[in-house]
Amino acid sequence: MWDPEQIEERLDLQKLMSYYLDSRQQSVLRLRMQGYSYREIGERFGVTGPWVRCIEAKAVRKLKSGVSVTVRRANPARFLTWDYIVGG
Repeated sequence: MWDPEQIEERLDLQKLMSYYLDSRQQSVLRLRMQGYSYREIGERFGVTGPWVRCIEAKAVRKLKSGVSVTVRRANPARFLTWDYIVGG
């Protein structure tokens, strides 16, 4: 069962993704977090696996730069979802 902190982290992550990423980048990250391979995602979008990897890398870069700016402006504890994104 989810605890309230996990739910809040997920909501923060969704907000960050919807603010900084286009719909394709959001979909790629969500599918990767669910365990889909680059090839499987590529088949859904009609692109190659390496191209999906490029989309993912660009999305992560956008989120990293956005999170660093957001953390400087807001309460850093609110944006602890970055570890969730990069798996660190």
